[in-house]
Amino acid sequence: MAQSRAESVPAAPSLEFAFAIDAKVDPPTAIGGPTGTSALTFQRHFVPITGGTVTGPLLEGAVLPHSGDFLTKEYIEEADGRTSVVYSVHARYLIRANDGAVIEIDNKGFWVGTKEQDDSSAASDPKTYYFRTQPVFRTTAPAYQWLTRTIFVGTAEDHLDGYIRIKLYKVL
Repeated sequence: MAQSRAESVPAAPSLEFAFAIDAKVDPPTAIGGPTGTSALTFQRHFVPITGGTVTGPLLEGAVLPHSGDFLTKEYIEEADGRTSVVYSVHARYLIRANDGAVIEIDNKGFWVGTKEQDDSSAASDPKTYYFRTQPVFRTTAPAYQWLTRTIFVGTAEDHLDGYIRIKLYKVL
């Protein structure tokens, strides 16, 4: 007897907390926008990543300095008349695991919030904005090859105290 489509659909994936990255960052450097684009609607920034820690059940180590995050900031007019601020983030940095292995992270994502949150010098409640990432890992270290063939998703929080916290979850 043939299976129905409903019976052949695999179960939805679940998530397992893998580790948290507390990345120390310096203030952003404005790069500007492309020619002909208003700086009020489109801006580029570079945020230096200068260190940090990695803690969790699946990986422990340190974030190495001399890395960075390229941001594209846009103001988006929503259908309901609100204006959202959207940052497209693309961070590349290195981790040195506690055993000395070096692991590259290529982490892309989005921060979406209000203009008031973006302009504020105070940290917003992470429940009031959307900050998600999808990292890809590269390494030649045998102990960490599993990172290179596993899908991860991250939730991030901007603490505005020089740190960004990213909690990474392994997709099962």
